[in-house]
Amino acid sequence: MKIIEYYSCGDQGSYLSQIKQSDWGAGQYLYELLRDGSLKALCGESTQVLMLTEGGKLMAFCTLADKDDIQPTELSPWIGFVYTFPKYRGKRLAGYLLSYAEEVARSEDREFVYISTDHVGLYEKYGMHLNTQSSFTCEGASGMERMREIMEDLRKNAPDEICGKKVLWMSDYQASVKKSAAGQQPIHLPHSNVVEYGLEGDNVIVVRPSGTEPKIKVYFMVKGQSRAEAEDLEAQLKVQMTRLMGF
Repeated sequence: MKIIEYYSCGDQGSYLSQIKQSDWGAGQYLYELLRDGSLKALCGESTQVLMLTEGGKLMAFCTLADKDDIQPTELSPWIGFVYTFPKYRGKRLAGYLLSYAEEVARSEDREFVYISTDHVGLYEKYGMHLNTQSSFTCEGASGMERMREIMEDLRKNAPDEICGKKVLWMSDYQASVKKSAAGQQPIHLPHSNVVEYGLEGDNVIVVRPSGTEPKIKVYFMVKGQSRAEAEDLEAQLKVQMTRLMGF
């Protein structure tokens, strides 16, 4: 067995046809992105498609990319499209691929690697990152002003801790600056009305106003050793953020 990278391999046509044979909707989507040459435009120019092969047969694959479906965020890189063909399942091949992807990221001086998914089972073996969203409605004629005040308060008065977890950094995408105990760093992304808190334990909270309705949207990216642990922490963080924003 060996792991090769799709863009640098010498037989893209064969492997593309094998990816097409996957019995998974996301696998078919990956096939279409590769066929149309649009994967890197969507996920970043450094995107890699890692393929576990044996004798020219594709056994499993995944991507390692700068971006995933959770945006905007500074979190990167992301593992996605993790798939093992049915005849090769039960041999921990996905774990082998994930470990390899982590090594690739480490060689590029990346401290963490992220996965966004609603599937259970596979990822709980490696720690569960739970991603959820909550919306808070600001009703009435003063709703838009209240949203502005909430976002301004979150920027100016970032909490030291949330649910007992220290806030390690705060990113203000409107001011394009990331603040931490080490100082300030510029954010090289387009300006947007988004505030992001990085908590101990590799947990992240992102807050932004809706662009189409009077709502504040809060995204929770929570890590636990199991789904139950992650869900418990997510519930606690939601309660605390609800209070923090005055709802």
